[in-house]
Amino acid sequence: MSQVTISSHDFLGKLSVVKNYLSVVIADEKNMDSKHVEYLKNAFDANQSLIDIIKKQTYLSTPTA
Repeated sequence: MSQVTISSHDFLGKLSVVKNYLSVVIADEKNMDSKHVEYLKNAFDANQSLIDIIKKQTYLSTPTA
């Protein structure tokens, strides 16, 4: 199995954009059904989990001086 190397910056930038869009939509929750708000909050949490995983893996794989 070969390994694919992708810059964490490429992922983190895109995930941050998604996170910001979700937070804007969630902020308008008074105009939405509670089930939709729940789905959006789950998507926000999943997105944040991906950000955390990438940051953790980047930190663990960064050589220290």
